[in-house]
Amino acid sequence: MGFVIMNSSFFILFFLHLFCLPFFTLPFAVSTEIVCIPSEAEALLKLKHYLNDSSNTLSSWNSSAISNCCLWPAVVCNNVTAHVLQLHLNSSFEWTCAVNGTISSLFAENLDWLSSLSKLEYLDLGGIDLSKSFDWLHTLQALPSLTDLHLSLCTLPPYSQPSLLNFSSLLTLDLSITSYSSAISSIPRWIFGLRKLVSLQFRGNNIQGPIPHGIQNLTLLQNLDLSFNSLSSSIPDWLYGLHHLNFLNLEYNKLNGTISDALGNLTSLVELHLSNNQFSENPFESLRSLSKLSSLEIGDNHFEGVVKEDHLANLTSLKVFYASGNNFTLKVGPNWLPTFQLTGLDMSSWQLGPNFPSWIQSQNKLEVIVMSNTGILDPIPTWFWEAFSQASYVNLSHNNIHGELVTTLRNPISIRSVDLSTNHLCGKLPYLSNYVIWLDLSSNSFLESMDDFLCKKQDKPMNLEFLNLASNNLSGEIPDCWMIWPFLMDVNLQSNHFVGNLPPSMASLAELQSLQIRNNSLSGIFPTILKKTDQLICLDLGENNLSGTIPAWVGA
Repeated sequence: MGFVIMNSSFFILFFLHLFCLPFFTLPFAVSTEIVCIPSEAEALLKLKHYLNDSSNTLSSWNSSAISNCCLWPAVVCNNVTAHVLQLHLNSSFEWTCAVNGTISSLFAENLDWLSSLSKLEYLDLGGIDLSKSFDWLHTLQALPSLTDLHLSLCTLPPYSQPSLLNFSSLLTLDLSITSYSSAISSIPRWIFGLRKLVSLQFRGNNIQGPIPHGIQNLTLLQNLDLSFNSLSSSIPDWLYGLHHLNFLNLEYNKLNGTISDALGNLTSLVELHLSNNQFSENPFESLRSLSKLSSLEIGDNHFEGVVKEDHLANLTSLKVFYASGNNFTLKVGPNWLPTFQLTGLDMSSWQLGPNFPSWIQSQNKLEVIVMSNTGILDPIPTWFWEAFSQASYVNLSHNNIHGELVTTLRNPISIRSVDLSTNHLCGKLPYLSNYVIWLDLSSNSFLESMDDFLCKKQDKPMNLEFLNLASNNLSGEIPDCWMIWPFLMDVNLQSNHFVGNLPPSMASLAELQSLQIRNNSLSGIFPTILKKTDQLICLDLGENNLSGTIPAWVGA
């Protein structure tokens, strides 16, 4: 076991669960009666020959199965003509299920084999190293039926502006998170000639400067994604003239300026993502006419101003509203009922208080509720817990919410993740259902023992993984019933008034990775029971009255 004792500060380790996606998983069914065209099967075998397939993901592609290449993984054929219509060779989905998961990437020396697939409509080469395929662009543009081209996470050869390109049928182009052997800082100019393009994804490529004016040539665009770059201009007027746009993503750039009233011309917009930029002033005059908008994300900008009922009245399709990290004040009447029905809400740093916003009671489909730092002074009403008992995440932290939490709860908390930290809640700790996996009640005024919370009304193992009760007024000995909480990974009890030593049942926390009980009144010898918690990597027992020597196995 290896862990360290922290002397002055603590760290919260919260681990996200990664789900491994299967390689070449396709939503298609192919009839066993379909027999692939021999010349196209030969082309696919050439592909396999030119690929450095170190993980052997194409092992089932072999000459013994040449009469039935339509059944090979990653291949989709036409159910009538048997021509190969789609190739899904995205190696970026082959992740190892480990903390240091890596991509096992394919390497292609050339793409000449593609010329035999004249009916190919959909090609996904995501994650493949094409750095030695110097003619990749001319090879791909020669495919007369190609409509969808996906090259995300590819490594491409040094860029040079091609001539005489003719992607006559291309509708969708995804060049997200691509890298060139020699880095580029702008969108390649050949893309601006793709006049039929309806979807352009160029996120995560570190392009710089203003939004490229060549995009205005792509007048049929419905989907434009330039997120996670370093663009640093205002939104140009011509962009508001792309009337077919229904998805626009400009988040995580350095864009600035105000949002023009001309945004209202984009009446087909369904999703608008402007978060994490430097936009200013009040955008809701421009947003108010976008009646088809279902997802609006404008968080972490420099927006400010008063938002009134009229600004929101026409947003009848809105389902996701994330607008945290700005300086807005919501000014609505006490009986206001929104015209939308949200599933996700983040209004952190808005001025919503001092009263608890009663209008949220009408939003009974909410799964995510974030109203942190919003000036709320009221207790949490009983109807809140009943209306949102099935929510997945609630964050009401950094307010001035007061009162005894248990008096507003008729049933144990069942919300998956709850953050009520940095308020003025008091009384006993609330009961939990075993649906809860993340609970932060730190920096409040909860009193008395943890015994009821930890040991009573628990008839089966609890699923909680993260527990933060730091900076309260909890007292007494730490209860000895941790065996009921077998999945805990992070426990923070620092800055309370606990006495005694760690109870023996803490040794049962086989998943525990972080334990912080600094600044209490613990006494006795160093708790040797922790030797059994072999996953522990962060331990903070400072500012207590523990004695004796630190065992040699600590930090080993």
